Amino acid sequence: MSKPGFRGRCMFCNEPIPVSDPLEHILPKWLRNFRPKGMLLVHEPGVEVQGDCIKRFGSHTFRAKGPEITTNKVCKECNQGWMSDLEAQASPLLTPLIKGETANLIVDDQTFISKWATKTMLMCQLPNPNDQIIPISDYHDFFYDKAASKFSELFLACYRGSKLEFIRCTQMHLDKPDTPPGIIPDGYRFVLIIGCFVLEVAGSCNEELLGPTFPGMLGDALVEIWPATVDRSWPPRIVLDDVSILLFLGMPPGVEIP
Repeated sequence: MSKPGFRGRCMFCNEPIPVSDPLEHILPKWLRNFRPKGMLLVHEPGVEVQGDCIKRFGSHTFRAKGPEITTNKVCKECNQGWMSDLEAQASPLLTPLIKGETANLIVDDQTFISKWATKTMLMCQLPNPNDQIIPISDYHDFFYDKAASKFSELFLACYRGSKLEFIRCTQMHLDKPDTPPGIIPDGYRFVLIIGCFVLEVAGSCNEELLGPTFPGMLGDALVEIWPATVDRSWPPRIVLDDVSILLFLGMPPGVEIP
């Protein structure tokens, strides 16, 4: 139960959040700089979030002029402190990737993108507490470590099709075959698409590497950035079109992009 004048504890630092603290955007506001006219933002599974109002849908798209989805589960100190600093550094580094321009990603760049990706993935789960995939302990670990988990893997891909929305965020469980209902999943998969920039993350719920169940697509379509070991060139040798992106997202062949 929250103390009077507070609305719970911060998911990251676990400190009480005063009711007067501002809401935190799930996706950073600087992404508005790249918005094409009529941008469509999609968050899956179907969750519509407008301010503090959450509605459940089987499948739903949320239209906005910018990344307007917010959460009340992050305190002002985190929001305006280390998270703000992280976004200020991310904007110039990710801009050429979002635009589809070539880039050389040194190991430090990859490590930073992995950190930003982990923070963004954790934020994208917050709008709907009923679909809690990532353990709460991962939020606390990230707050103290400020790094991607050693039990996660991260890849980049490049999308050059024309049918996907400008921003699409997808999260899903990763389970072993025939896993009984109610059992904690092996892990989670998170895909974020912003313009040409495609990010794929998989993490373990049991503090072990996921192994051959991930990534969803192998070969020259992906650039591995975590664990970061050597400098990488971007985009990958093979880019994703409107057909291959469906395979990447795990959709059956022949399905139209919603």
